[in-house]
Amino acid sequence: MFLQFQDQIGRLMTTQTNPGAVSGAQYFDYLPPVGVLPLAGATASPGFTYQTFFQGAYRAPVFIPAARLEGLVRTAMPFRPVNLANNEAVWLYQVVEGTTVLPYLLFTSIYAPFQGSAQFDLSTWNFSNFL
Repeated sequence: MFLQFQDQIGRLMTTQTNPGAVSGAQYFDYLPPVGVLPLAGATASPGFTYQTFFQGAYRAPVFIPAARLEGLVRTAMPFRPVNLANNEAVWLYQVVEGTTVLPYLLFTSIYAPFQGSAQFDLSTWNFSNFL
């Protein structure tokens, strides 16, 4: 499901003149329990805006270091798909590599354990999450 979603998102980026205006519910009934969404404005290539894509069914993005990405994906994979018809929320994670925010964000099912807690001595001040 993860790979199918990534393939479909890649196709949408190339076929839509303005991917930033695309709502996920326009093209998907369900989202995988974890996925990667390329962001608009982050690079010269087109991308999506999470505010439009998720239509308010999300928690504000939090920062996570790129080193935690694999563990987060593995943790979220076993959960059930996100039903967009039921307006189910998702966790959003902005991935940081060193001092650079990467041009995509990761989403997971709201049922997957939250992974955005700040870790002492691992985050720089401007990429920490204070919840």
